[in-house]
Amino acid sequence: MSLLHCRSLMRHTARHGAGQMRCLSSNSSESGTEEVVLKGWIKRVRQHGSVIFADVTDGLTPAHTQVVVPKKLLAKNEDGTRLRLSNLMSVTTRGKIVESIGAGQQYEMQASSFQVNGRCDMEAVPDALLKQDVEKPTVGDSRQHSHLRFKYRHFAAAMRVRHHVRRAMQKFFDDRQFIYVDTPALSPNNCEGAGEVFKVTGASEGASCSSSSTGDGGDRQGREKAASTSGAFFSQEMYLTVSGQLQLEAAAGAMSKVYTLSPAFRAEGDESTRHLCEFHMLEAELAFVESIKDITQLLENLYCSVVGDMLENHSKELEAIDSASITEHMNHLRRSIEKPFVHMAFHEALDILRSSGEQFAFPITGDCSSLKAEHEQFLIRHTAGVPVFVTDFPAVDKPFYARANDDTNQTAASCDLLVSGVLELAGGTLREERHDVLKERLSRLGLLEGLQWYLDLRKIGGTAHGGFGLGFDRFVSHLVNVPSVRDVTPFPRFQGRFTV
Repeated sequence: MSLLHCRSLMRHTARHGAGQMRCLSSNSSESGTEEVVLKGWIKRVRQHGSVIFADVTDGLTPAHTQVVVPKKLLAKNEDGTRLRLSNLMSVTTRGKIVESIGAGQQYEMQASSFQVNGRCDMEAVPDALLKQDVEKPTVGDSRQHSHLRFKYRHFAAAMRVRHHVRRAMQKFFDDRQFIYVDTPALSPNNCEGAGEVFKVTGASEGASCSSSSTGDGGDRQGREKAASTSGAFFSQEMYLTVSGQLQLEAAAGAMSKVYTLSPAFRAEGDESTRHLCEFHMLEAELAFVESIKDITQLLENLYCSVVGDMLENHSKELEAIDSASITEHMNHLRRSIEKPFVHMAFHEALDILRSSGEQFAFPITGDCSSLKAEHEQFLIRHTAGVPVFVTDFPAVDKPFYARANDDTNQTAASCDLLVSGVLELAGGTLREERHDVLKERLSRLGLLEGLQWYLDLRKIGGTAHGGFGLGFDRFVSHLVNVPSVRDVTPFPRFQGRFTV
């Protein structure tokens, strides 16, 4: 038990009393004569004669507390023998924090009482989970038993990293006076226009739908009649959202700077390590933005702020995920925020790829309008791992809302942020604020009727604006150096079967 961990116990006891004590790891004073209570799970157990040493953790940090338990404190079985402790049991123990005379920890708890709250059926525990102290589990081990993933220490550390990244992002935007906006999960619009959406219907589609709400009776009857007549729950087609961007644009038109961190859904069959059909997107929109450089600068500042926070305050979590290669990875992350990000226009990226001498599976041709994963990988190697902004993509490859550059109208005011491992981490554009230009584009694409409200935003105090979307799960994957986003997502959803 570290001094940091020991001090946490004393602080929490002073605030809440011993009966409410939990194993924490924030700052406090040192060991003392007061008894404290720890509640958690046994991480490892060893016995020497009449004394048992149990490492107990509550899972809130990578730390654990060594508890010295006299065997006489253990409850008796029906046959009169003492209960045998095992890993993964949930326990409550009370005792004093003292300096440890053994190696491996500065402090330990001398237990005065020890209670087993929940035993562990060892036959129901996967071997990899039992042996994780001596043999690091494989990715397949934790995926095979998804309901037990949180009990694997490397996965629990990844979940805590998600928590810290989310907090760091919130602080970043709070410090810059952004307003958080909740965007809907249900949308009548396909923001990207790609067609890869999940359609939502009522559970009894085609039958009469009624409401159990106690709202206005007339309104309820009207909805019931409409649903019964149309045979559909919604009055129009509805989808799980692929992005909250359009709604954020409406908010930014009145509140200048807004952001959200919300689920998004895409009906993609992509089996790559970077894709899920349910994922989280950090999206931001800014009014009065006239240059894509404003978007790239905000993205760079965000990346450096979050990575810096992880390295300075949460490096122990990174070490808990993969202590073998973490030093090299953390050094790479430090280098990535110490140097300015590389900027190159799309046509410059193509020139680099053409002159590379690489034999790409997708050769760079004259009509190339986008980059494949192999191209992005090469560009990252080309910059020695420094994050890369590729800007000014061909307008034909960008969605309807992307503003064309004024010079030729052939390129869009756009950017992609490429980083090691996950490659494309974020993408952004200036949004088309010119009413006539956007109207013509929506009409040509057959989207005008469904997006008339979006077009109307340009007529009521419209202004130049822009924003970006950043893959939250990919960012975590990049930070912890875990190749697949499935292994840093609590309950990953992808094409195929899942049970939890």
